[in-house]
Amino acid sequence: MITDAHFIEAVESRMASFLAGTEERLGFSTDNDVVWYVREYVKRKGKRMRPTLLLHAADTGSVPFPCLVDVAAATELLHVFALMHDDRIDDDERFTPASGARPYLKTYNSLRVLGGDYLYMLGMELLEQAVRDYSRPLQIVSLIRKISLITIAAQSDDVSYLCAPGLAPDVSRLYHLYDRKTGWYSFVAPLQIGCLLSLDPSPGTEDEHDSRLEELRKLGLLMGRKYQLSDDERDVKVALAAEGAEQSDIPHWEFNLLGTWLSDVTTDFDHSLLVRSDTRTDLLRSIDAHAFTEWCRARHGTLESEIEACTAHNVIPAYV
Repeated sequence: MITDAHFIEAVESRMASFLAGTEERLGFSTDNDVVWYVREYVKRKGKRMRPTLLLHAADTGSVPFPCLVDVAAATELLHVFALMHDDRIDDDERFTPASGARPYLKTYNSLRVLGGDYLYMLGMELLEQAVRDYSRPLQIVSLIRKISLITIAAQSDDVSYLCAPGLAPDVSRLYHLYDRKTGWYSFVAPLQIGCLLSLDPSPGTEDEHDSRLEELRKLGLLMGRKYQLSDDERDVKVALAAEGAEQSDIPHWEFNLLGTWLSDVTTDFDHSLLVRSDTRTDLLRSIDAHAFTEWCRARHGTLESEIEACTAHNVIPAYV
């Protein structure tokens, strides 16, 4: 039996060896800023949720272990690509390289753009190589390309959510955004890839495959909504606790959830108040944090019930 810990260790080792092999193959210097910064981002510790979801959705008895590892490593490299670009959009400077900063770099923003592009190419190369070498369905590659485009477009929608003319924030619209920016990329993709790796190619099994993929799509989108709701709720609470310039510097799209709540509980709420930093501070002082938390708790409860009702929910690791 493959344990989560053993699998993650193998995936992290494969990512490191693939990056090192690419640097050697292409003659890249390890002192190159982009190469260095990508390595630092990839080494960041986390739950490695996407490889774990892929493992739990796969039939490990029918997929060679090296194939599982290569495909999971590719999906994680592609996640880091999205993470680097997301941090650039948010102008997030909280990440500190483990090997220490390079003092002559006043900002890492350009490296996030270039590093994200670099990782996308590498992630796709490793994915295509694994699919080819282990004779797995080409649908895996086309799925990732499609979902990557959905996610990139959703980053723009995230920024404009509170600003779109004629469109007030509401739960349905917020969940649609969550699906496109998080659900497809972080949950549906690894779940469906795990399933696709394990497909029985026998004639007459197509309907069974389609049914399973649809179950995983529904489950992944619900998981993405719950995950992003928790993430946004945490960001709002941090913002409410902040003061002065620290609060003013927070990008307005970090308040998408708060704007949705205010629109839900307030008649004719003017969501432009959250977009402008000069009006946001006074508004945040008036927020009833307890009421906001209770509203979020109700949304969480509904999502949890919907997840439990999914026939495929048994593939979810306990910690997710």
